Amino acid sequence: MDFLHSELMQGLRRRCQEDHVACLAEESAALFCRLLRDTHCRRALEVGAGYGYSSLLIAESIAGQGGSLLCLERSAERLALAELYASQAGLDNISFLLGEAPAALESLTGPFDFIFLDAAMGQYPAMLELLWPRLLPGGMLAADNVDFRAEEEAAGTLSRRHKTLRRRLQSFSAQLAQLPDAEITHYSWGEGLLLVRRKEIME
Repeated sequence: MDFLHSELMQGLRRRCQEDHVACLAEESAALFCRLLRDTHCRRALEVGAGYGYSSLLIAESIAGQGGSLLCLERSAERLALAELYASQAGLDNISFLLGEAPAALESLTGPFDFIFLDAAMGQYPAMLELLWPRLLPGGMLAADNVDFRAEEEAAGTLSRRHKTLRRRLQSFSAQLAQLPDAEITHYSWGEGLLLVRRKEIME
Protein backbone atom coordinates (compact mmCIF):
# COMPACT_ATOMS: atom_id res chain seq x y z
CA MET A 1 0.00 0.00 0.00
CA ASP A 2 1.36 3.42 -0.93
CA PHE A 3 1.72 6.22 1.62
CA LEU A 4 -1.27 8.19 0.33
CA HIS A 5 -3.61 5.26 1.01
CA SER A 6 -1.95 4.12 4.22
CA GLU A 7 -3.98 3.64 7.39
CA LEU A 8 -2.33 6.70 8.93
CA MET A 9 -3.22 9.02 6.03
CA GLN A 10 -6.75 7.69 5.69
CA GLY A 11 -7.30 8.17 9.41
CA LEU A 12 -5.92 11.70 9.22
CA ARG A 13 -8.22 12.52 6.30
CA ARG A 14 -11.24 11.28 8.26
CA ARG A 15 -10.27 13.38 11.27
CA CYS A 16 -9.95 16.51 9.10
CA GLN A 17 -13.41 15.87 7.68
CA GLU A 18 -14.93 15.23 11.10
CA ASP A 19 -13.42 18.42 12.53
CA HIS A 20 -14.19 20.47 9.39
CA VAL A 21 -10.52 21.24 8.86
CA ALA A 22 -9.46 21.94 5.29
CA CYS A 23 -7.93 18.90 3.62
CA LEU A 24 -6.42 18.53 0.17
CA ALA A 25 -8.78 16.86 -2.33
CA GLU A 26 -7.85 13.26 -3.07
CA GLU A 27 -7.17 14.09 -6.73
CA SER A 28 -4.86 16.93 -5.71
CA ALA A 29 -3.10 14.67 -3.22
CA ALA A 30 -2.40 12.09 -5.93
CA LEU A 31 -1.18 14.85 -8.26
CA PHE A 32 1.22 16.18 -5.63
CA CYS A 33 2.68 12.73 -5.08
CA ARG A 34 3.29 12.17 -8.80
CA LEU A 35 4.72 15.62 -9.47
CA LEU A 36 7.01 15.79 -6.47
CA ARG A 37 8.43 12.32 -7.02
CA ASP A 38 9.18 13.18 -10.66
CA THR A 39 11.07 16.37 -9.78
CA HIS A 40 14.22 17.03 -7.82
CA CYS A 41 12.60 19.15 -5.13
CA ARG A 42 15.11 19.86 -2.39
CA ARG A 43 13.30 22.56 -0.44
CA ALA A 44 9.54 22.99 -0.10
CA LEU A 45 7.32 25.42 1.80
CA GLU A 46 3.73 24.99 2.94
CA VAL A 47 1.69 27.95 4.14
CA GLY A 48 -1.18 26.63 6.24
CA ALA A 49 -0.42 23.16 7.59
CA GLY A 50 -3.77 22.44 9.26
CA TYR A 51 -3.59 18.96 10.80
CA GLY A 52 -0.66 18.07 8.55
CA TYR A 53 -2.35 16.00 5.84
CA SER A 54 -0.70 17.74 2.89
CA SER A 55 2.46 18.31 4.95
CA LEU A 56 2.99 14.58 5.34
CA LEU A 57 2.28 13.93 1.66
CA ILE A 58 4.77 16.54 0.50
CA ALA A 59 7.47 15.51 2.95
CA GLU A 60 7.15 11.81 2.14
CA SER A 61 7.19 12.51 -1.62
CA ILE A 62 10.47 14.46 -1.50
CA ALA A 63 12.24 12.49 1.22
CA GLY A 64 13.80 10.09 -1.27
CA GLN A 65 15.65 12.88 -3.03
CA GLY A 66 16.90 14.49 0.16
CA GLY A 67 14.19 17.16 0.19
CA SER A 68 12.97 19.03 3.25
CA LEU A 69 9.71 20.83 4.03
CA LEU A 70 9.05 23.94 6.08
CA CYS A 71 5.43 24.30 7.28
CA LEU A 72 3.92 27.54 8.53
CA GLU A 73 0.78 27.34 10.68
CA ARG A 74 -0.91 30.06 12.74
CA SER A 75 -2.73 27.74 15.16
CA ALA A 76 -0.55 26.27 17.92
CA GLU A 77 -3.12 23.51 18.51
CA ARG A 78 -3.16 22.42 14.87
CA LEU A 79 0.61 22.69 14.59
CA ALA A 80 1.08 20.39 17.59
CA LEU A 81 -1.24 17.84 16.03
CA ALA A 82 0.58 18.05 12.69
CA GLU A 83 3.88 17.44 14.49
CA LEU A 84 2.37 14.39 16.19
CA TYR A 85 1.23 12.89 12.89
CA ALA A 86 4.64 13.59 11.33
CA SER A 87 6.27 11.72 14.21
CA GLN A 88 3.88 8.79 13.78
CA ALA A 89 4.76 8.70 10.08
CA GLY A 90 8.47 8.61 10.89
CA LEU A 91 9.16 11.72 8.82
CA ASP A 92 12.14 13.74 10.03
CA ASN A 93 12.41 16.09 7.04
CA ILE A 94 9.65 18.48 8.21
CA SER A 95 10.15 21.65 10.22
CA PHE A 96 7.11 23.40 11.70
CA LEU A 97 6.96 27.13 12.31
CA LEU A 98 4.25 28.87 14.32
CA GLY A 99 3.30 32.15 12.68
CA GLU A 100 0.73 33.96 10.59
CA ALA A 101 1.09 34.81 6.93
CA PRO A 102 1.82 37.08 5.24
CA ALA A 103 3.83 38.74 8.05
CA ALA A 104 5.76 35.58 8.96
CA LEU A 105 6.80 35.07 5.33
CA GLU A 106 8.94 38.20 5.28
CA SER A 107 11.65 36.51 7.34
CA LEU A 108 11.91 33.49 5.04
CA THR A 109 14.85 33.77 2.69
CA GLY A 110 14.22 30.88 0.32
CA PRO A 111 14.67 29.87 -2.38
CA PHE A 112 12.13 27.06 -2.67
CA ASP A 113 11.46 24.49 -5.37
CA PHE A 114 7.84 23.99 -4.35
CA ILE A 115 5.41 26.24 -2.46
CA PHE A 116 1.92 25.23 -1.37
CA LEU A 117 -0.62 27.89 -0.35
CA ASP A 118 -3.46 26.56 1.78
CA ALA A 119 -3.97 29.35 4.27
CA ALA A 120 -6.28 32.38 4.58
CA MET A 121 -7.49 32.78 1.00
CA GLY A 122 -8.08 36.50 1.36
CA GLN A 123 -4.34 36.91 1.93
CA TYR A 124 -3.28 35.07 -1.23
CA PRO A 125 -2.51 38.30 -3.18
CA ALA A 126 -0.22 39.62 -0.42
CA MET A 127 1.43 36.21 -0.02
CA LEU A 128 2.12 35.93 -3.74
CA GLU A 129 4.10 39.17 -3.72
CA LEU A 130 6.36 37.76 -1.01
CA LEU A 131 6.61 34.20 -2.28
CA TRP A 132 7.03 34.47 -6.04
CA PRO A 133 10.53 36.00 -5.76
CA ARG A 134 11.45 33.11 -3.42
CA LEU A 135 10.42 30.45 -5.95
CA LEU A 136 13.24 29.06 -8.06
CA PRO A 137 12.90 29.14 -11.87
CA GLY A 138 11.52 25.76 -12.83
CA GLY A 139 9.83 25.49 -9.44
CA MET A 140 6.11 25.18 -8.77
CA LEU A 141 3.59 27.06 -6.67
CA ALA A 142 0.26 25.41 -5.85
CA ALA A 143 -2.74 27.26 -4.40
CA ASP A 144 -5.77 25.43 -3.06
CA ASN A 145 -9.42 26.54 -2.77
CA VAL A 146 -9.16 29.11 -5.58
CA ASP A 147 -12.75 28.37 -6.68
CA PHE A 148 -14.14 28.84 -3.18
CA ARG A 149 -17.94 28.77 -3.03
CA ALA A 150 -19.77 29.83 0.13
CA GLU A 151 -22.77 27.75 1.18
CA GLU A 152 -25.12 30.71 1.00
CA GLU A 153 -24.19 31.31 -2.65
CA ALA A 154 -26.46 28.44 -3.71
CA ALA A 155 -29.36 30.31 -2.12
CA GLY A 156 -28.56 33.44 -4.10
CA THR A 157 -27.11 35.39 -1.20
CA LEU A 158 -23.51 36.16 -0.31
CA SER A 159 -22.20 37.90 2.81
CA ARG A 160 -19.97 40.96 2.59
CA ARG A 161 -17.08 38.89 3.93
CA HIS A 162 -17.46 36.25 1.26
CA LYS A 163 -17.85 38.87 -1.47
CA THR A 164 -14.53 40.37 -0.34
CA LEU A 165 -12.96 36.93 -0.32
CA ARG A 166 -14.12 36.23 -3.86
CA ARG A 167 -12.73 39.57 -5.05
CA ARG A 168 -9.35 38.82 -3.50
CA LEU A 169 -9.20 35.39 -5.10
CA GLN A 170 -10.00 37.00 -8.44
CA SER A 171 -7.23 39.51 -7.79
CA PHE A 172 -4.85 36.64 -7.03
CA SER A 173 -5.67 34.94 -10.33
CA ALA A 174 -5.19 38.25 -12.16
CA GLN A 175 -1.79 38.77 -10.50
CA LEU A 176 -0.64 35.35 -11.66
CA ALA A 177 -1.89 35.96 -15.20
CA GLN A 178 0.24 39.12 -15.39
CA LEU A 179 3.47 37.36 -14.42
CA PRO A 180 5.55 36.84 -17.59
CA ASP A 181 7.27 33.76 -16.16
CA ALA A 182 4.14 31.98 -14.86
CA GLU A 183 2.72 28.90 -16.57
CA ILE A 184 -0.70 28.26 -15.01
CA THR A 185 -2.80 25.11 -14.90
CA HIS A 186 -6.23 25.03 -13.27
CA TYR A 187 -7.82 21.91 -11.79
CA SER A 188 -11.52 22.01 -10.91
CA TRP A 189 -11.67 19.21 -8.35
CA GLY A 190 -12.34 20.04 -4.72
CA GLU A 191 -12.71 23.81 -4.47
CA GLY A 192 -10.20 24.42 -7.22
CA LEU A 193 -6.44 24.07 -7.42
CA LEU A 194 -3.96 26.24 -9.31
CA LEU A 195 -0.59 24.81 -10.21
CA VAL A 196 1.86 27.44 -11.39
CA ARG A 197 5.29 26.69 -12.78
CA ARG A 198 7.87 29.46 -12.80
CA LYS A 199 9.35 29.35 -16.27
CA GLU A 200 13.04 29.82 -16.88
CA ILE A 201 13.25 32.93 -19.04
CA MET A 202 16.39 33.36 -21.08
CA GLU A 203 17.89 36.84 -20.97
